[in-house]
Parts: sequence; structure tokens; C-alpha cells
Amino acid sequence: MELRLVRHLLSPTEQLQAEDVGRRLKRVARLVGEVRDFDVELALLSHPRLARSSGASSEHLERTRGRLQEEARTGRALLGAFLRAELDRGLVRELAHVLEVAEPRLSPKGVLRAAAIERERSRARAERALRRARRRPTPKRMHALRSSLRQAHHLNDLLSVPGYGPVRPFPRRVDRLQQALGGLHDLDVLADGLESLGPEVWRSEWARIERRRRRRLREEIAGELSRRSVRESVSSLFD
Repeated sequence: MELRLVRHLLSPTEQLQAEDVGRRLKRVARLVGEVRDFDVELALLSHPRLARSSGASSEHLERTRGRLQEEARTGRALLGAFLRAELDRGLVRELAHVLEVAEPRLSPKGVLRAAAIERERSRARAERALRRARRRPTPKRMHALRSSLRQAHHLNDLLSVPGYGPVRPFPRRVDRLQQALGGLHDLDVLADGLESLGPEVWRSEWARIERRRRRRLREEIAGELSRRSVRESVSSLFD
């Protein structure tokens, strides 16, 4: 978010370098997210209730957990290799250079001008994600909405500094929505893991309980998104 904000203070040539650094940082973030999802899935599938109520053999569950652990190790190895390659390519050095170039231009006037541009872009992303999630609340669309709200939260925190803009707390209602979307994402990851275990686990009582939890949370979030007051709260983030 900091990089996205300061790039508006750069010349066209400097912006190209900032965009290249931003793309590389996004690839790192995507790999980190994939590893994190493996960890969440493994933790949820290792819950004691699963072994007690699934009806699956402990040998089957251990094989599945072993597969997930191996995938998580592979993901970490890929992440480590990618990070080492990017460090060798000078990612941190280039990021530091972009921020160093932008620093002398971080006047209140410059920051407010950059913030106005970024607010409009963030507004467009969040409102588009909100419309798509309301129309068809798939896991991918819910996750996109969560990401757009998280970016708005970061932008709010960056600009809530005396001298750069009004100090205001992030709306509690939108913060709760963002947290609920995070919980739903974890349950979506769990659902994928349970389904991969096969019919005997997928039809177990514990799996049915978790699916009901997921369905209830999805319905609660869909209800929130249908309320005009919530949509107005999201739009007010960028006023």
C-alpha cells in the first residue's frame, strides 16, 4: 500500500520501476498466501474432533496429513527459493531506492494529492468487489472483497496522521465484516481439505458441522452485504 501511494509522487520513468517492484512484491505475497493456506488446512484437519467423529481410519487421516505437510514443505521451499532469487536481483535495494526518491516529495500537499488518486482507485476496487460478491458470493469473490477492504484499512491507517489528513478510526462495522470474510476464507480452505479426504470424511458428522458453520457464516455475510448501511459504510471509507 505504501508503494502504491508514493508512486503518484514519482516521474513516469520512476513509476515504471515502482510498478516492477510492486509486481514482484505481489508474487511474494501470493506465495506467502498459498503457504499460509496449507498451514490453515493442516491445522483444521488435525483437530481432535475430526479423528473422533469422521469414521475414517487413523491410517487414512495420517496419510492425508502427511500429504498436506509435504505440500506445505514444498510451498515453503518454493517461497524460499523465490525470495533468495529476488534478493539476489536486488528487490529490497530497488524498493529502498524508490522510497528514498519519493521521500523528499512527501509534503502534506503531495501526499494529499496522491491520496486523492489512490482513494478513487481503492473506491472503484472495493465497490466492484462488493457488487460482484453480492451478485454471486463465490469463495473467490468473497476473498477479493476481503482484500479490497484490507487495502482500504491500510490506506486509512497511512493517512490518519496529523498533518496529512483527518485522524479517524476505521469503521467498526467494516472491520467486523473484514474479519468475518477472513474466517469464511479459512472455512473455504477447510471445505476443500475435507472434500479431498474422500466420501467417508466428507459425509461424517464433524464435516457436516463444519459445512453448516461455513453456510451460516456465508449467509450472515450475504445478509450484511445486502444492507444499504453497510454499502454506505464501505463507500464512506474513501470520502
